[in-house]
Order: sequence, then structure tokens, then C-alpha cells
Amino acid sequence: MEKAGKKIEGAMERMPEELKERFKAAREAAMNDPKVVELRGKAEAAAKEFHAAMREEMQKIDPGLQESVRGMFKKDGKEKGGERRVWSLSDGERERLEAARSKAKDMPEVKAAAEALKSADTPEVRDATRRKFQESMRSAVLEIDPSLEGILDKMKPPKKAPPKAKQGEMMPDSDE
Repeated sequence: MEKAGKKIEGAMERMPEELKERFKAAREAAMNDPKVVELRGKAEAAAKEFHAAMREEMQKIDPGLQESVRGMFKKDGKEKGGERRVWSLSDGERERLEAARSKAKDMPEVKAAAEALKSADTPEVRDATRRKFQESMRSAVLEIDPSLEGILDKMKPPKKAPPKAKQGEMMPDSDE
């Protein structure tokens, strides 16, 4: 699914504005069609089932493999943080989180944030709407199951270290 999204995004960048608007409107209408909604749910469930089966089977074949490769998945030279952090959860934690996320996807504020993210057309807008979607999802998940707060905190990306001063250079005081 990810590759198809990238192809659509690339094609849309080359489309004339009028065609781009028509495409977005048709896609949005199609995504709300009950049959498409049902099929998308089935596809997502099948993908989850497939990944769970693969993970389980690989764990049977090589029990130490998961721990050894944790954090090594990279995209464009950068770690794919969300996926890497999900791997750090136990199976039980992952199942509880996925169950809450599945319910949260049906909540109006999460749906609205997801739609805004789909229609974002510039990198800046995508970044802002992605943050809004993540905040909406976190709030909805915690509304569904407040006990997941510790798990969500465990999954937060590590904070970046402040820049280091070059030798002979003074760092500005932080309390000014």
C-alpha cells in the first residue's frame, strides 16, 4: 500500500491543478463508499494478520533474531522510528495498543485529522497535519484505554541532544 501511495503522490505533483482537484474529490468520495471502507478494513486486517504470522514464524525459526534486528530497519538512511518502537513492545502491549488504535480510527476527531492529512498538498502542511493526526490518535487511544499512557510514552522518539559548541566557541546561556 505504501508504494501505491508514493506513486499517486508523485503523479499528483505533475497534474494540472484542476485535474488534481478532480482526482482528490473523486478519491475522497470513493474512500467513503461503504464497499471501499469495508474492503480497506479487510486489507488492513489481512496485512496485520500477515505481519503477525511472519513475525511469529520467524521467531520460531530463529528465537534470537527479533532482539538482534530491533532498530535496524531504515528508510533513506534513517530509522523508521514508529515501526522500530512498536517492535520494542511485548506482544501483549502491541495487541492492546492495536485494539485501541483500531477503535480510535472510528472516532470523529481522528477521522477528521486523517482526512486533513490525506488532503495535505505541501510538505509543510503534511508535517503540521501529521502532528495533528498523531495528537488526535494519542488522545483517542488514551480515552479508550488510559492504561496505555505508559506504553505510548515508551514509544515516543528519543529527544535530540542540544547542539554541541565547536572548540573555542561559547554556547549562549539558556536562561537569557
